Amino acid sequence: MRRMIRFATLSVLILAVALVASALVGPSPHGSPYLSALSELAATATLAAPGCNNKSCQSMTCQRNKGTNCVGGAPLKCSSYAC
Repeated sequence: MRRMIRFATLSVLILAVALVASALVGPSPHGSPYLSALSELAATATLAAPGCNNKSCQSMTCQRNKGTNCVGGAPLKCSSYAC
């Protein structure tokens, strides 16, 4: 009997802590019920700037490289810069 009372008390305590934690955090600023509570901790997607072709000069030709822009591409006429 004592074991059941201890289990019930522990269960109520865990439930109370969970309710207080959810009250302190509050609703998501995004307002969507489909987002996880942990979704704000995840890294955001990295997007290229407008006009960025995600290529850089390698061996004087434009090759894929995230975050850089390649201009030219003709042999011996290639330049790249960060987006």
